Amino acid sequence: MEHKKALTGALLAAAVCALTTMCDYPEKTWTFEVEDTCRVYAIEQTADGGYIAGGEKDMDFWVMKLNSSGVVQWEQMFARGAKGELETLYSIRQTGDGGYITAGLYREVPDADSFSSDIWILKIDKTGAAEWDYLYDLAEADFTYSILQTGDGGYMFVGGSRWEYDEALLSSWAIKLSPDGTKEWEKVYYDYAIAFSVVQTPDEGFAMAGSALNDATCSAEYYIRKLDPSGNAVWEKRYGRSPNDLAQSISATSDGGYIVAGDTDNPDYDNTDCWILKLDSEGEMQWSLLYGWDGSQHAKAVRQTRDNGYIMAGSTDYGPAAPNEVDYLIVKLDDGGNEEWSRTFHYDDSIRECAWAIEQTSDRGYIMGGQKIILKLDRTGRL
Repeated sequence: MEHKKALTGALLAAAVCALTTMCDYPEKTWTFEVEDTCRVYAIEQTADGGYIAGGEKDMDFWVMKLNSSGVVQWEQMFARGAKGELETLYSIRQTGDGGYITAGLYREVPDADSFSSDIWILKIDKTGAAEWDYLYDLAEADFTYSILQTGDGGYMFVGGSRWEYDEALLSSWAIKLSPDGTKEWEKVYYDYAIAFSVVQTPDEGFAMAGSALNDATCSAEYYIRKLDPSGNAVWEKRYGRSPNDLAQSISATSDGGYIVAGDTDNPDYDNTDCWILKLDSEGEMQWSLLYGWDGSQHAKAVRQTRDNGYIMAGSTDYGPAAPNEVDYLIVKLDDGGNEEWSRTFHYDDSIRECAWAIEQTSDRGYIMGGQKIILKLDRTGRL
């Protein structure tokens, strides 16, 4: 009997040890370099533990599915028009049916001097097969960089438009689609602004972030607009500290507020810094962080992490010391906006490297995508 008790105790101890070991098991890390004709602008973890990435390949929409180890499971390219036209995907999200919703730009004439662009929304299934698409054309130049699936199974995307007859005429807008891609409503705000990012809020409304012109100072400011479920403005807040402030990313936080990241000019050093704002549910600023050093730093994405801190991604250069080197930048902040660590990565001298997307993964590491690289990092941002 004593022998059985000892054996049971040993098994229990082994089980506890195994569970403890599993909890401390190091995160997977890997590097995936895409082909020379590809650019990565969006990535997120999928329900199966893998990843979905999107961007541009050979001037077409491009989507690639990876498993948890960074092995390609499938990839697809999509072209709306004839060869020689340009389609660039900037946002991709997994949907409740296991498929994906994507958003980006369509240009009939992908010329450096071309002004025209339209919005292309494409829904694909879990294997990458196209299901439906939606083309939005408001003005000569239309832009979008953010789409999400809404709580009712539909979709919301935001952006901005510019008119050729008056390049100063700029407006942000928001569009809600039904689950099958039919337009439910459209709001054009005619506000001399452009929206870069959107999140859904607990009240089934939305918060959109971007940059707006301040007529009094002729400067660009961060703006956050809170919308009700029908797209009507509930409140709008603006935040400015330089002649050129550009809010690139907004995420909802666990306390009902928001974290916002983007760029601000630093006229004292003739460069650009990252500017991160923590806002409460009414858009009141709780804290702000100006992040930068020699050269320019740019923020493209920010997300809350499981420890209630934040992860930010973008790019950095090094000023006159290395004028042609632009590297990937990742910064981890605590819940009060204090830096915990930062990492830079350099892979290719021929391009301006920039991290366009980042999020924390189920193993508490991070997935980052931008330009020609996808990185799966551990919880300290290391490979």
